[in-house]
Amino acid sequence: MPRRSVQEVIDQAIGEGRRWERLCYALVLFFIALGSIVLIVGVVRESGLLALDGSLFTGLFWPALRYADGVRRDLIRTRMYEMALAKAKTPAEMLEMLREVAGAGNEEKPQWAYSGAV
Repeated sequence: MPRRSVQEVIDQAIGEGRRWERLCYALVLFFIALGSIVLIVGVVRESGLLALDGSLFTGLFWPALRYADGVRRDLIRTRMYEMALAKAKTPAEMLEMLREVAGAGNEEKPQWAYSGAV
């Protein structure tokens, strides 16, 4: 089995993540569209239960949207790991940058990420 470079592994992980992100956004659109149609049909037919079902179905977009946002954040964090690996000149510097990325969470990007972005 041929050895792959770190760049190839990162690119593969990002590609796989993008597929999940697109699937989540497709589900968001599906839930909103179908739920809205059911809601409108329920209103036109004056069926309160059908309209309620449509509004509940439309609400299912929220979990898919949250998951898509999590996938997007993970993709950004993966790119930041890549930047840390590319910019570090010593193992100690690399370790410090990786710790910054791992601890970044919802905060802004680490300061070193702004200069000469990859």
